[in-house]
Amino acid sequence: MYGITLWLHSLLRWALLLVLLFQIGQTFTGWFQKKEWTPLHKRGNLLVLIFSHLQLVLGLALYFGLSPLGSSSFKSGMKVVMKNRLLRFWAVEHITLMLLALVFVQVGFSISKRKEDSLTKHKTSAIWFTVALIAIFLAIPWPFLSTGMGRPWLRIMP
Repeated sequence: MYGITLWLHSLLRWALLLVLLFQIGQTFTGWFQKKEWTPLHKRGNLLVLIFSHLQLVLGLALYFGLSPLGSSSFKSGMKVVMKNRLLRFWAVEHITLMLLALVFVQVGFSISKRKEDSLTKHKTSAIWFTVALIAIFLAIPWPFLSTGMGRPWLRIMP
């Protein structure tokens, strides 16, 4: 179960990044070119929200039950976790930044949904989604990170 969940979490990362980057491009274009907010923009925002929440569910399943790193972190205590760079990344930094990114996506989605004019919808989505993207980029376990933290670009199905 761990391998499948980890594979899905890794695969969904790319889907989320693609949709998020596309939507950020759409909203900045709409903002600067003063375009109307269309159903495509609305659907793009919704896809970003759905994919980020799916990532959260898979990530929480890994964090609280399936991952051997998560269970060892809880057993050893925070004092040990904070002294170990690998455990600290997974137990604190990764989840904190990803939760913040999800909050930024949710706030951007919710605020832009309530705005009346297209320009404000584009501007709100563009700003909040860009901040979310920065948090995600900081928290992704890129392959070039130090030993143990980095993950492959594309995980082969278990």
